[in-house]
Amino acid sequence: MSSDKPKLFYLTSCALICALSLFNAGYCYGYFNNLTGIMHKQYVYRDKQRISDEDLFNSLVSGLMIVGAIPGSLIATPMMKKGRRITLIISSLIHTLGACLCLIFNMWALLIGRFIMGIAIGIYFSVCPLYISEMSPPSVSGPLGTLNQMSLVTGLFLAYAFGYILPLSEDSDAATTGLWRVVSFPPIVFGLIQFLFLTMIFRYDTPRFYKNKGDIKNYHKIMNLIFYDAPTQEDKALDSEHGHAQKKNIQENENQIDKNSGDEKSLQEQPDKEQEVVEESKAEICPPGVKDERVDDTTKQAKDQKIEGDKNESIEVKTQNKQWTSYYKKALLYCSLLSFFQQASGVNGVTFFSNEIFKDGDEGNAAERRARLGTLLIGVAAFTGTNSSIWLYKYFSRKFFFLTSEIIILVCLSLCGICALVDFDVGVIVLTMIYIYAFNCGIGPTLWIYSSDVLDSSGTSLIALINMVMTVIFAGTTNLMFEYFTAPGVYFGLSVIQIFCILFIWKFIRETKGKSREECERLYQD
Repeated sequence: MSSDKPKLFYLTSCALICALSLFNAGYCYGYFNNLTGIMHKQYVYRDKQRISDEDLFNSLVSGLMIVGAIPGSLIATPMMKKGRRITLIISSLIHTLGACLCLIFNMWALLIGRFIMGIAIGIYFSVCPLYISEMSPPSVSGPLGTLNQMSLVTGLFLAYAFGYILPLSEDSDAATTGLWRVVSFPPIVFGLIQFLFLTMIFRYDTPRFYKNKGDIKNYHKIMNLIFYDAPTQEDKALDSEHGHAQKKNIQENENQIDKNSGDEKSLQEQPDKEQEVVEESKAEICPPGVKDERVDDTTKQAKDQKIEGDKNESIEVKTQNKQWTSYYKKALLYCSLLSFFQQASGVNGVTFFSNEIFKDGDEGNAAERRARLGTLLIGVAAFTGTNSSIWLYKYFSRKFFFLTSEIIILVCLSLCGICALVDFDVGVIVLTMIYIYAFNCGIGPTLWIYSSDVLDSSGTSLIALINMVMTVIFAGTTNLMFEYFTAPGVYFGLSVIQIFCILFIWKFIRETKGKSREECERLYQD
């Protein structure tokens, strides 16, 4: 596949429609951050059923979406066995249903809707990186793989920007404004757009999915859509270790047939005085009719070998996905640890509770304005970092991105701890922006690219599950950690974790850039 020239427009379009899922997820991650100051007041003003404690109410509404992502990750694996595309279609409908429930002014509808959206997001994080990886040849897998993170942070940025149309919590209309519905409505639009594109325009699954199923017809259709001058059907059927061997056997058989035909022709050109002797010798070696049967048998045998090779290749691929070999388990363990370290950077704590962090315990509109500005700047840093990685992936390895970003994150977290000790708020905001930039230019998108390189659908779903669980742990306890360990304690504690992450990546992670799918799958085979 890598030897062909890819159709970048079609590939990019497919990747963007897939990544629209994570754009939707990013938006939903961020938009309630802007509503924490007014939603509880809305319920109090209208005397609706609610949780009396405002902080608990906001934490529950925010956290339920992350909790919902855990069962979403669990059901992603059986869904993806039916197809990556159909999984995206179903998850977009699930997400749209959850978003519709959130428009109802009822606490239970809001909580259930957020949980349902979380289920869809858990599926998104499992299927999107795998879909883009299986659609992309190695030459463009890095840049296209970053579309996942770019879409996520673009959605976040849009959600943060929408916050400026909302009143501040101390404004007179904070308890009565209906603008919260305007902010909550876009996920419905994004979900329906993705559904329409996937059902009406992009109607094929990934080449690898069709190959695993043995669906050669659709495999060649999608390959012709992805590549210019796509290989012929025969070349595609033989494009494997078994296929090359079978192709060599067929060529040798054809050469033997040509040699036999040449021998016959040379015998016919012998002088008349020797023709009778030659014919008698030929009759003894190969009686009339036998040679033709041998030629037919040889051709039939070559075709049978080719068909058997195709079957063996399909069976081998299917079996390979089911058998978790020792080197596959090692790759799974390493990607699981990378997923843990990614969330141990504390990035989702900042994502979900940036307004509360930047308020730093202060109240009033001045503190809220400062918090909204800091949150918006974080969105800018995340967007810029992800867009930078798209171009940098052409030149640098996956391991380079892991190590460089983790070193920068370590430095920023350590300096944030010092700034927090001396109450230098501006320094914390600036360093947090650099830290968010490094995350979204490095370990943020690279985790999903790397996992899709070395794991199959079951493995990537497990990594997404671990990531969601760690998100719940770190994001859900952010407020408690800042309360009980103080800001300097949290920053210095996260810094220690990053040291272990850097050592782990340096020692154990192996490079996948430029390697074929087969090479990546056996990367940890000693």
